Amino acid sequence: MPVNFGDLTARAQMCVQRNVLALAVCSFMAGPVLAVSSSLEPLQTSLYKAHYAIAIEQYARLPDVERSSPEASYIKGYALLQRHQFEQARPYLEAAHRGSYEGFGGNWPSPAVLLQSVNYLQRSRPPFVCDYLDGRAVAVRLYAKPTPWTKHVSAAIPRFIERAESIFGKDLPTISFYFFDNYADFGHFFESLFSQSIVHMWQDGTGNTNVVTFCETSKDGTRHAPGSDWSLACVLHEYGHALCTTYFGDDYLRIVPNWLNEGMADGIALPYMQPSIESAERQLKQRAEKQGPPSYEDLCTGLYRDPESGYAFARLMCLELLKGKDPSVIRTYLAQAKANGFEPALISTFGVRGSDVYRSVARRFWPNF
Repeated sequence: MPVNFGDLTARAQMCVQRNVLALAVCSFMAGPVLAVSSSLEPLQTSLYKAHYAIAIEQYARLPDVERSSPEASYIKGYALLQRHQFEQARPYLEAAHRGSYEGFGGNWPSPAVLLQSVNYLQRSRPPFVCDYLDGRAVAVRLYAKPTPWTKHVSAAIPRFIERAESIFGKDLPTISFYFFDNYADFGHFFESLFSQSIVHMWQDGTGNTNVVTFCETSKDGTRHAPGSDWSLACVLHEYGHALCTTYFGDDYLRIVPNWLNEGMADGIALPYMQPSIESAERQLKQRAEKQGPPSYEDLCTGLYRDPESGYAFARLMCLELLKGKDPSVIRTYLAQAKANGFEPALISTFGVRGSDVYRSVARRFWPNF
């Protein structure tokens, strides 16, 4: 499950203390306090709107003299950090710090504070293992301790990349994988990377822009069995989230319906999903014996309040959408959704409305629905 910052605007000063102050996320700031030079105002506005990829593109178009300014370096470093590229953010934040730039004022963190966060993330991540290439480019950068579980999952990463290529084509974005064997270490890293605590007891991984994090041990102490396809399905599901958010852009998690978010990640993980599909069918059959289905609105905006039924519906709904279609339809759909919205893109890409797919799945288990 990915982390969604879009509904956290009330947490204007939220931070996490892990020896250092964790990142303060721009999307729940009150806005910049200190003005920047006029040529940098569009970049500052992009940060305020949490449009980090746009800010990075705007930075690239600046004249050389503007790009080298402490103000511009702060903007680029901040944007990279919010896109979870903390190693790449370091030189820009260091340049801003050397230039004695203190940020936008108010609740906005200074370069020194952000560099403390970068230092913590680099110290607390697992050791680097290797890069997995997509042609000449790095598709996956793996950080993990050597365990039987990580050995099994890392052996499948080339197949994960092949699956990603079948959907998104060549030249995949570089996604960093961080695998943990200890849940406390995973939780601390998660909080510092995302500026948000783990909310759900059952969450042992997430995929977000440019990053996958996963722990082989759940919060209750149970471990993913080495050699299981379930582990491969879970990690590929999170890789699916990372690819979708990275390709779509910064607004993805703020606007994607919950069922499409989870279902499309399952669609990417489809080669390993058969046991999960069968489990979803059992869950909905058992629910149908006791109560009615969740509403379509619940699946769009409240799926995580009832994750067993929500994930089951999402899985079967997207399976129905993708049945008989080339995997690349996922990328086509995301492009249409970015241009026109998620619901209109269902009609233009698949010829159905989301509510139609919902009713089709519901009637399999509630015939009178």
